[in-house]
Amino acid sequence: MSQPKPAILIADGSPENIHLLADLLADVARILFTRTGRGVYPLLGQQTIDMILLEANLPDISGFEICQRLMNDRHHQHIPILFITSRDGPEDQNLGLSLGAMDYITKPIAPVSLRYRILNHLKQVHLRHELTALITRDPLTGLGHRKLFFEQLASELATCQRQQRQCSLVVFDLDHFKRINRSVGGMVADSVLIQITRMIQEQLPTSARFYRLGDDEFAVLLPDIGLDSSRLLAEHLRLSIQENQHATGTDSFMLTACFGVATAYPGEVYSNFHLRVDAALQTAKKKGRNRVDVA
Repeated sequence: MSQPKPAILIADGSPENIHLLADLLADVARILFTRTGRGVYPLLGQQTIDMILLEANLPDISGFEICQRLMNDRHHQHIPILFITSRDGPEDQNLGLSLGAMDYITKPIAPVSLRYRILNHLKQVHLRHELTALITRDPLTGLGHRKLFFEQLASELATCQRQQRQCSLVVFDLDHFKRINRSVGGMVADSVLIQITRMIQEQLPTSARFYRLGDDEFAVLLPDIGLDSSRLLAEHLRLSIQENQHATGTDSFMLTACFGVATAYPGEVYSNFHLRVDAALQTAKKKGRNRVDVA
């Protein structure tokens, strides 16, 4: 399965410079652009950005100020910034690098040399992503693990509340999976978990974040989705799991799952939010399993 292209954000007041950089990199990256400093922040909020190419002389906010803000923001300080700018004084270069920029390139640019420099930086970005995946991902399913879940739950919930957006959470686990694991063996059980993970991933909205919290416990974080839609999604996933047949030798078996669903209250802290969803999950188990309960 091929890796998606990295996303590069170009912030430059000149349409000609934007077109030049976009044409230079279109085959290796997805290009986003803005002609103002203020345009950087909405784009950062819309999707994951892997690199920023930044002009110091923007019409509204200095590129140096943008760099400093991003380097002081824990949500964005990991994004490599490359100044590509007409500010060519040694004091400007020293300032840009001291603020945390990965590189400082002055105009006029040499296209071939610039392309290779950016490609070399993108290689480092890719290696960093691979290392992060090893640290934060479940090795069996590739999903985010429990620690990453709580970090991103806290971050996403705070962002949604600050922007007065809805945020929902679905937690589920497979009914009696430990018993099934003992009867069919670990290899078959692992294969089943991988199958279920892939099946569910195909049915989630693009904004959803999917995690494996434990052996057979999973969570789906749903920014911008309300309670009714989250409950319907959970019910749809429950039916998909129930209707899926799993083969072991000449035999086959079915699985079911319990789901807890909630939407965050205004001002609710992430730990209480998770506890409410987990309580709904436990209620579903007590009521007979293979069901969805809402907190």
